[in-house]
Amino acid sequence: MLNNLISIFQKNQHSLAMTNNFNPGEIVSQIQLKNDKQIIIRYPKWSDLTGLTKLMNQLSEEKIISYSGEVITREQEMNWLADIFVDMEKGNAVYLLAMHNDELIGNVSIINSNKNLRLTSHVANFGIAIQKDFRGFGLGFLASKIVIKEAEKKLKHIQQIQLNFIGTNTAGLKLYHKLGFKECGRIPKGFLFRGEYVDDVQMYLDLGELQL
Repeated sequence: MLNNLISIFQKNQHSLAMTNNFNPGEIVSQIQLKNDKQIIIRYPKWSDLTGLTKLMNQLSEEKIISYSGEVITREQEMNWLADIFVDMEKGNAVYLLAMHNDELIGNVSIINSNKNLRLTSHVANFGIAIQKDFRGFGLGFLASKIVIKEAEKKLKHIQQIQLNFIGTNTAGLKLYHKLGFKECGRIPKGFLFRGEYVDDVQMYLDLGELQL
C-alpha cells in the first residue's frame, strides 16, 4: 500500500505545483566547505524519501532534534514530505536539502506554521539538521544564509523568523547569533535532554534588519 502511494506521488510531483514556487530537485546553490568538500543545496524530490528517513533516524538517535530516540517510519516521513510539498507550492515554506556525492547529509527550512492566523501569519519558523560528520565545517552557516535569502524571495508575507533550541547547544547559539538572530527569552527546564532538564532558548530575526 505504501509503495503504491509513493509511486502515485512520484508520477504526479511535477503536476502538483500550483504557484511555481519551487521545482522538485532544483539546485539553488553549490558551496565548498572548510574541508574542501563540495555540497549541493537543492529542493527535495520524492526519491529523497529514503534518505530523509535515514537522516532523521540518525539525528533522533543522537537526541538533538525534536525526536529523542523515537523511530521515524518511512510512512511518517512520506506524510511530512507531502505536507511540505504543498506548503512550498502555496508559498508558505522553503525546505532545502544538503547533498554530498548524492548522499543527503542535512536539511534547512523556513516554514510558516501560522499561515491561517492573522495575528501571526507574518511569522515563520527556522529549522536545521546536519549529519554529524559534516558539522563544524561551515555548512550550517552557509545553508542557513541560502534558505533565508530564498525565503525572502518566495515568502513575501514573512517579516520575522523565529526558532527555539536546547540551551546546552552552544554551537547552535553561536550560529544563530552569527546569522543575526536575537535571544528574546528562555524557559527554564523547557526540554528534557538526555535525562536532564535544560532551558528552551527562544530567538528571532526581523527580516527588515537582515544584514547577511
